Amino acid sequence: MLLIYSLYIEYYPNIWILSTNLGKFYTIDYMIINEVSTMIGKRKTTVAEVARCINVKYETIQNLYLDKTQGIKFKILNKLCWYLKCKPNDLLRYVPDENPPA
Repeated sequence: MLLIYSLYIEYYPNIWILSTNLGKFYTIDYMIINEVSTMIGKRKTTVAEVARCINVKYETIQNLYLDKTQGIKFKILNKLCWYLKCKPNDLLRYVPDENPPA
């Protein structure tokens, strides 16, 4: 007997869920929440305008805005804070997890 199943990876805001046709079996929940899209919205500007003004590739800011990145360089974080007139803790929010990381 041969068991064949498919692996699906689903993404919800800040949560990746790996699942199969047999059901969900593993989640990865991030404790650092990306708030770049919120801050860009509060400043009533666009991703293109931010990228142009801080001299960073559009794709980089777009990925931050859509929360599709796994990290951020300090140089870009510094430029974003300067342009959006905020602090790093306004762009990245820490939410304690029930289980500490291993």
